[in-house]
Amino acid sequence: MTLKQKNFRNQKKSISYWKNAWNKATISYFFVSLVIYIALIFIVRYSKKSVDGQYVHSWQNSLTVSMIFAITINFIIVVYRKGMGKWIVNPIANLIRNRIIMRRAKDKFYSGMTIHQKDIIIAKERQEFERERLKAEKQRNYQSINNLSFLLLILYGLIILIILIPFLALRIVW
Repeated sequence: MTLKQKNFRNQKKSISYWKNAWNKATISYFFVSLVIYIALIFIVRYSKKSVDGQYVHSWQNSLTVSMIFAITINFIIVVYRKGMGKWIVNPIANLIRNRIIMRRAKDKFYSGMTIHQKDIIIAKERQEFERERLKAEKQRNYQSINNLSFLLLILYGLIILIILIPFLALRIVW
C-alpha cells in the first residue's frame, strides 16, 4: 500500500468520524451545554455580594467552577457511553424487559391454561422481544454516534482551565 493510499484511507476515516459525530441530538446537546455553562459562569460570578457592594466571587472562580462542572459531566457521559456503567444499568434494563415480556404474555393468557402453556407463550414473547431488540440494535449500530461533542466540551473546559493557571497561581484578580 502506498503512502497516498494510506493518506486517502485516513482522510476517509476522519470524514466519516466527523459525519457520525453530529446529528440533531448531539448538536442540540452541544449548544445547550454551552449556554448552560455560560449561564453558570454568570450565576457563580454574581451570586454573592460583600458588605461594601463588591461581588465576592471573581471571574476566575466562576470560570473554574463552571469548567470543572462541564468537564465532570461530560467525562461521566463519555465513561458511561464507553460501557463502564453497564453493570449499573443492565439489571434495571433486564427488569424492564421482563416486565414488558410478561405484560405482553399476560394479554394472551386465558383462564384454564396450564403452566406449560403459559411458559410456551412467555418463551414466544421473549423470542419476539429479542428479535425486535436485535433489529433496533442493528439499526443503532448502523447509525453509530461517537463521543466527539462530549470530548470537545471536555477540551474547551481543559483549555480554559489551562489558561487560568497563571492567573490563579499569581493571584491576579480580574
